[in-house]
Amino acid sequence: MRSRQLCLAIAATLMAAACGESLRIPQAQGGPLGPSVWGGQEAGLVVTDTGATVQFACAVGTISVAIVRDAAGHFRVPGIYALTPGPAYLPHPATYDGTVIGDAMALSVIVPEVSAQPVGPFALARGVPFTGPVCL
Repeated sequence: MRSRQLCLAIAATLMAAACGESLRIPQAQGGPLGPSVWGGQEAGLVVTDTGATVQFACAVGTISVAIVRDAAGHFRVPGIYALTPGPAYLPHPATYDGTVIGDAMALSVIVPEVSAQPVGPFALARGVPFTGPVCL
């Protein structure tokens, strides 16, 4: 059954190409990210014109500057990353590092006071809210 679906997909692709239709392959774009919601099972990002809020399972974050991508779709912006175990709020300076291609984003957080290794990467999709668990 699976091979039949694959064959049908390949045939449809070849027919579209033969008819002069081109396949849309997402391309990276530069410029401001703009107001949008990005999310997945491990993280969520709500972007405004002037920054963003970030949600993780047991942490939150803020970005207080506009997120602007370079021509390759990459951005690197300063912010705060705060662990939220129980009622505690433990903020740390952080750098949010991401790449956007089409409606997909890879996001990592660099928090030198917490770890030498980045937190992430997290796979986020445009228009999808954070769906993961939240620590209480």
